[in-house]
Amino acid sequence: MKTTLAKYVGARGVILALLLLIFQPFFAQEAVWVLVKTQDRTPNLSQLPPNVKWSGKTEDRGMVVELSQYSNVLKRTILDRAQASWTWSAGPGRLEPGSQLSIEGKVINLGESNSVVAAAVLGTYGFTKGGLTAPGKPEATFSGVAGIPNKPGTQRDGTINPYFTITFSLNCGRSDSWIERIMTYKWTPLSQAPAPTEAPKAQPAPEAPAGPELIPAKAVFAAGEEVVVHFKNLPGYAQDWIGIYGAKAYHANEYIEWKYTNGLKEGSMRFASPRYGPGEYIFRVYENNGYTLLAQSVVFSVK
Repeated sequence: MKTTLAKYVGARGVILALLLLIFQPFFAQEAVWVLVKTQDRTPNLSQLPPNVKWSGKTEDRGMVVELSQYSNVLKRTILDRAQASWTWSAGPGRLEPGSQLSIEGKVINLGESNSVVAAAVLGTYGFTKGGLTAPGKPEATFSGVAGIPNKPGTQRDGTINPYFTITFSLNCGRSDSWIERIMTYKWTPLSQAPAPTEAPKAQPAPEAPAGPELIPAKAVFAAGEEVVVHFKNLPGYAQDWIGIYGAKAYHANEYIEWKYTNGLKEGSMRFASPRYGPGEYIFRVYENNGYTLLAQSVVFSVK
């Protein structure tokens, strides 16, 4: 009887030892979560209409997105532009099992969108709070804390899933004005893991793409004085053109005077004092001899 019991206990011990040996790479604490893949997602740019232009950029600590669309109703280009930045409580390349990860950030609405939202999601769980701008509130902060898994999870079929993801997103409130970064972590033995790094210091988010600008040389010009406008970040077509308009002008054809930029992307342009005399005026720049509005200046006065 004792011999049989000993054999039984011994057999169970061998089985348990084998099981521990098989699953040790997954469940032993001699492993950490290591970043193994970074994937950036954007809208399907090939399906955007011809009057829509998209650009974006993303990094481990920030992202920026811009979408411009010419409106036939408003007769001008509508611009959505936003950027987000964040800081981690740990280096993003390696996360310790069972630790608490905190992320803080800021989202800035630089365009005309009624709402811009930034978020961070661990797996399918959104653990940041805030990050939503609205009219009259061009900036917002977001923060959150999440527990890093202390071991791999199991899938529905019972197999081990040695991965989890953290996803960052920035969205200007429409289906084609977004960008996303997915960071995939793998349960990795310490012997194969990189050394831990310090949490990165806060850094500026990627700069938003610079759009065309028109800047009157002065806020007030004297009647009869030449008016001067500075321009920059133009596309550089030979027939990009700048016109002077009354401050309440509606259509592109309502110009008082206009000139081609001759392919210059940056420079200054001089016009005779508007023939209508004292009043309020604006500059507008249109693309390549057409009516796609690129930028409009602030109002300036002639007195």
